[in-house]
Amino acid sequence: VRSAPPQAAPTNELDTHALAEMTDGLSAAQLGELLERVAQDISTHAAMALDCVNTGNAEGLARSCHVLKGLAGSFGNRELASLTKRIEQYCRDGNIEAAMSAALSDLARMSRSAQAALDNYHRSKVMGDARGA
Repeated sequence: VRSAPPQAAPTNELDTHALAEMTDGLSAAQLGELLERVAQDISTHAAMALDCVNTGNAEGLARSCHVLKGLAGSFGNRELASLTKRIEQYCRDGNIEAAMSAALSDLARMSRSAQAALDNYHRSKVMGDARGA
């Protein structure tokens, strides 16, 4: 019996280049407000997705993951975007067990990690701006 090779632990790092391009020209306050809103949206939609898992609502899970995929992709979080794309596709393909399993095993952890990465990015931008002033 051959086992699957171990996968590297996800780092959930941001594509800071894409994020910087998207937020170029924002003041520190505007950047903070935007990133806080995005982190809250990620938290809300991840919770909605997990509620859908708990109620067996595959359609709702697919919808929540679609929104999360867009948020994560737009704000440079490729790993969360990839996970939510995979869950959404499982739902669309009718592979509900795989969708629910992936959501239960990874979604909460990766959404929290994404929120922390956005917070760290904001802090690094604020510290960098303070040093450059």
